[in-house]
Amino acid sequence: MACSNGDFYGTATRNLACCGLFCLVLMAVTVVSAAEYEVDGQLDLTIFNVDGSVHGVTRSKFTVYVRDFSWLIHSIVVDETSKPLFFNETSFTNNGVIYSVGGGVDENPGTAVPVWGPPRNTANMYSNNMPIGQTDTSLLCHIWMMYASGCYFSSLTTNWLAPPYDLNASVVVNSELRRKAQWWLINGKGSLPYRVVYFREDGWTNATYEATGVTNVGNIQVASGFVFEERAQRGYFYKVFAPGQMVTGESTPIYYIRKRAVGNVTAIRPVCSRKELIPVANGTTTVIDQRLLHGTNNTAVLNYNFSDGVEWVSVAEAKRLHEARGALAANPSWDPANHKVRFVLFATVLWVSAVFLFFLSRLKPKRM
Repeated sequence: MACSNGDFYGTATRNLACCGLFCLVLMAVTVVSAAEYEVDGQLDLTIFNVDGSVHGVTRSKFTVYVRDFSWLIHSIVVDETSKPLFFNETSFTNNGVIYSVGGGVDENPGTAVPVWGPPRNTANMYSNNMPIGQTDTSLLCHIWMMYASGCYFSSLTTNWLAPPYDLNASVVVNSELRRKAQWWLINGKGSLPYRVVYFREDGWTNATYEATGVTNVGNIQVASGFVFEERAQRGYFYKVFAPGQMVTGESTPIYYIRKRAVGNVTAIRPVCSRKELIPVANGTTTVIDQRLLHGTNNTAVLNYNFSDGVEWVSVAEAKRLHEARGALAANPSWDPANHKVRFVLFATVLWVSAVFLFFLSRLKPKRM
C-alpha cells in the first residue's frame, strides 16, 4: 500500500516525539535512582529537669551518607573540648532492617577502644525503616529525620507515623506506636523535610522539627540547621521543664519543653564516598539481634559475639550463633574449641602409647 509524504512525515514526527518523551522519562528515573550526597554537621541535645535546669547535654559530630534508598550515619559523641568519646554507625539498606554498631573511641575516631580493656563494641539489629532510639539521649533519630528521610516521606501513605524520638515506639517497648503528624518538604516529593509536627492523642503538639534555613549543592537541598523540641505533657507537668517560645509582649511561654536538639550543617557534597553503606567496626563485638521482636513482644532477642569486627548475618545464622553461645554459657566444656584440643591430646596420647607398646613388644626376650 502506497504511503504519501504527509503520512510518512506525520508518522515519523509522532515516533520521534514518543521516543523523546520516553528518553525524558528514562532520564528522570535515572536521576532519581542515582541521587546521592553527604552531609557533615554537629548536633547538641539538651535534656531538662522538671524544674527547668539542665539535666545533661550530649554533643555529636556526624556525617550522613545517602545513595538511592540507602543511608548510613557515622557519628562521634565528643566532650566539651571536642575530644572523641564514643562512635556509632547506623544504616538502612532498603531491606527493612536497621544495622547499628558503636563503642568507645581513642584519638583516631571510629576505632573502638574502651577504657576497660581491648577494643569492644555493641551492635544492634532490628526490623524498621527508621532509627528509633532506645534511650532518651538518642541522637541518630534527629540526624536521620532532617538529612536522610527523603525516601521515607516520599513513600508514606498515611499521616499516622512512628515517632523516632520516642523510645516508647522502639522495638523493646511497642513498635506499633503511632502519632498523627504533619510535614512540609523543602522541594516537594522526594526532598527532605523543612518542618515536621507530631501530635498527642488529645490534639496538642508533642514534638516539632523545624529547619532554620536551607542550603544546597547543585540540585541537593538540605536544612542548613534545625531545631527539635519535645514538649512537656499538658497537665500537672505542663508549666515546668524549660520555657519554649514566647509571644511578643507576653511573659508566659506558649509551651514548655523537656528535650531540645539543635543541629547545624558544616559541609555538603554531591557524592557518596562510601562504597558500602553498612556499619563496620574493629575489635570484639557483641550483637543484640532484635529482628524477631514485633509489636509488644519484646522477649525474642538473640545474642552472639564476633571476635574481630562485626558481621551482619541472616536470622537463621543468628539463631545458630545464639544457641551455640547459650550452650557454651551453660557448659563451658562444650566449647567446640575445647573439644578440638581434647581430641588432639587424646589422639597424641593414643599414638604415643601405641608406639611405646610396639617397641616394648620388640624388646621382649626370646625363648630358648
